[in-house]
Amino acid sequence: MNWEPLHDRLLVERMPRETKKGVLYIPDVTQQDSALCKVLKVGPGVWRDGYFCKTAVKPGDTVLVPGAGNKFPDWEAGQQILIQEGDVGAIVA
Repeated sequence: MNWEPLHDRLLVERMPRETKKGVLYIPDVTQQDSALCKVLKVGPGVWRDGYFCKTAVKPGDTVLVPGAGNKFPDWEAGQQILIQEGDVGAIVA
């Protein structure tokens, strides 16, 4: 089955928890409720106030999703979930 996310939705896969990712240090306190995720698929974007806003995140990006541990408490590494682009806090370079 082949499908694509709609609007500003992202299909992401949770990455294993790490304390360091490149030069970005993520303290343990922050990691308790956030998740590093790899973006697998993205929707095209959404219309706002008469303008089309393209999705800023691309497939293959690594993103930080703050509050993911609170929203999805049983979400383990390797599992995939569909979220909105607004749930992404940062793109990790």
